[in-house]
Amino acid sequence: MKQVARFSKEARKLLLTMAIADGHISDGGDLRISHCGKQIEYLMWKRQLLIDAGVVVTPVSVRGRVTSRGTVTSECSFKVYRSRYLKLLRKVLYKPTKKIYRKNLLDKLSPLHLAIWFQDDGFIYNVKRKDGKIGKTYLGISTYCDENEAKVIQEYFKEKYGINFCISHDRRSNDIGYYLRTCSCGARKFISLVIPHITCGMLYKTKIFWG
Repeated sequence: MKQVARFSKEARKLLLTMAIADGHISDGGDLRISHCGKQIEYLMWKRQLLIDAGVVVTPVSVRGRVTSRGTVTSECSFKVYRSRYLKLLRKVLYKPTKKIYRKNLLDKLSPLHLAIWFQDDGFIYNVKRKDGKIGKTYLGISTYCDENEAKVIQEYFKEKYGINFCISHDRRSNDIGYYLRTCSCGARKFISLVIPHITCGMLYKTKIFWG
């Protein structure tokens, strides 16, 4: 099926967001969006956002797959048909194959787009005290980029929203294993920003200790 000749401004922002997060743009310019079977409601919501913005997408496909642990699970996905914009976006985002975060691209994101990014790559975890009660809460975004790009994202959130993120590194990863995290105060600010756009099936990601 043929893609539209020119995307609207909102369509371009949605495609950018989904490509920054869990989406992948192929060499040919197709954008593939996939989630586990349990998140099919969220996947359908993302697909409808694109359709409402005039983007031509494929039907959702569901297939079984074997995880690295040997268990069988389901995966649901759809594709956005190739276009010149997606081919250009791939050139901008991938250097050569890993994703690059740039401030001029981040500035295009609204709270809706941040909510998509968080639902794809965000997480909240609690640190318990010795008595078993929750002592601290952290919110993180698995950007998995190098340290310099993590600083770009860190400065973006501080300048635009007043949210202070720290840069952390996953020791299991290499030099692109950097991600962002913030404490309870920053988590409250971030969740208040994105909560109007969180789907019902992903609300578990926003449960936070407000103590």
